[in-house]
Amino acid sequence: QTHEFALFAQTPGRFEMPEFAVHFASREGFAGPVVEKQAQVPGWSIEIRRPPGSEAIGFLITTPALEISETWEPLPAATQAGAVFKRTIVQRASSVSGIALAPASVAVPEGVRVYRGSAKVEDHLERGEFTGERRETLTYLLPRAGSFTLPALGYTWWNPDTRTLESTKLDDVTVDVAPLSEGHTSEL
Repeated sequence: QTHEFALFAQTPGRFEMPEFAVHFASREGFAGPVVEKQAQVPGWSIEIRRPPGSEAIGFLITTPALEISETWEPLPAATQAGAVFKRTIVQRASSVSGIALAPASVAVPEGVRVYRGSAKVEDHLERGEFTGERRETLTYLLPRAGSFTLPALGYTWWNPDTRTLESTKLDDVTVDVAPLSEGHTSEL
């Protein structure tokens, strides 16, 4: 029987995994009595280093492929004060757990409110291929008139196959917001 553990380094430096005990039971022969057993898993260590040129990047994952997509509800367009736009971002990465994928930035210009929903993370293992997914929704509230640029979202990762830093971004979106028309009230 084999058990695998995924470890995700958060900081560079030496990582020491101490030895640890395991307990299990097995049968002697096909139908023999159950025998309790104990063994020691040997310790090990590894030096964790950041890829060259990544020192200024905060959160960094290692994956040969990172796919980012987004959907908007409704599509951003000229609107009136009090409008709400939902931006759902999906990240998929091979060889990385969904829990290790970076949360989307909630930085917004002054005059815009942003709310982060609960992220949904999943891991998929199919025929030996491990893929992680993170799905989250940012809700932007535009409470007053003006022209607002909802920011681009950038993602950078280390590709171990090409030994390069790679990046992609979701473009920014500018929305023109008119004052509420006569007869409309706002609950803000």
